[in-house]
This record gives sequence, structure tokens and C-alpha cells, in this order.
Amino acid sequence: MSTMSLRSQFAVFLLVSAAAACGGPGEKKADAGKTAAAPAKAATPEPAKAATPEPAKAATPEPAKAPEPPKPADPSTFVPADLSAVPALAKYTVNAPAGATVTPDAPKFGETEATGAVIEKDGFKLHVWVGTIGGERTGFPIRAQQDKSKYVELKNEGEKGLLDYSFEKDGKTTLGHITAKFSTLKGSILCGNAEPVADTATLEPYKKACETLVEKKK
Repeated sequence: MSTMSLRSQFAVFLLVSAAAACGGPGEKKADAGKTAAAPAKAATPEPAKAATPEPAKAATPEPAKAPEPPKPADPSTFVPADLSAVPALAKYTVNAPAGATVTPDAPKFGETEATGAVIEKDGFKLHVWVGTIGGERTGFPIRAQQDKSKYVELKNEGEKGLLDYSFEKDGKTTLGHITAKFSTLKGSILCGNAEPVADTATLEPYKKACETLVEKKK
């Protein structure tokens, strides 16, 4: 073997050894593949959840308020009422709220004409009729027995023609008043509240009205 051949073989040996020590091109590419970071996966957004509407709450109705009782009538504003629609009362007059309606009573049993009337406006109901306090005092206990209430005489001044009374039922007390004037063949002309009232403040205008019961001037 010639010297040139040995040198050539030795040169090839050195190249191969260097390549083995440094790693060949194929290995470098493999290492690059191993060390390269994997591309980040794009986050997949979760589908938006539809909002569940809350069930509508039923409106709670407010409790109904009890109606307020009417204010007591003002006697200073009263004017004479026309009672001529009732022959038995035609010669008398009594003060009542302006514009009040005068409604004759139904005739008593066995009679053909009314002997009384209710004068009414805005809850104020004044009763003027022919009768006697004694007769009313007899009838009130019977009335109380019928509606299961208790009749109480608060003040009886027969000589003055005045009677104050009350009815008690279910823990409630209602009040009434009668003034008697002008004796007639069938009794006196009586005046008072047509229906019992709740308190003395409401009763007072009726007493004031009955004080004005007079005969018409000729």
C-alpha cells in the first residue's frame, strides 16, 4: 500500500471520528425536534350559559283600609229645613245641613199619613216625628232584645223633655238622644238622631239641631 493511500484513509478516519464526536446532521435535527416546545393549544371558550329568569313574584295586595267615619256635622252651618211635606210637621221647622233631603216616614200601622221625617245629608240623619218619650222608652228595650243588644238610659230628664241613651253590643257602644217639644193631641214633637252614633262628638250636632226645633212664625 502506498503512502498516499494510507494518508487518505487516515484523513477519512479523522473525519468520521469528528463527526461521531459532534453528532451528525440527522441527530441535530432530531434533538431540535425533541427540545422544541409544543405549540400552545388555543383555549376553547365555554359556551355562555343562558340566564335562568327568576319567576315573577305575585304582587301582595295591600290590605283594604277601613273607611274613615264621617266628620261630625257643624251646627253653625245649619239652616232651617222645610218640613211641609209632612202635614203633622208642617207648622214646625228645625235647623239642619243646607241642602238636606227631607224624606217622610212610612205611615204607621192603621194610618194613612206620615207623622215623621228624616232630614239627611252626608251621613247626618236627623229624625223629627210625633210621639212620646215614654213610648220610646218602652220600645227601646224591645228593640234591644230583638237585636241581642243592651239598652241603657244615660240621662232621663222627663220634666225637660230630654233623654240620652245607649245600645251595647259585641263590646261596642252607640249613643242616641231625644228632645221632646210642643204637646199635641197625638203626642209631642220629638227630635233626635235617626240612627245611634259612635261617640259624643258625633251626637252633639244632633242635640244642637234639636234645640232649634220651633214653630214657624206666622
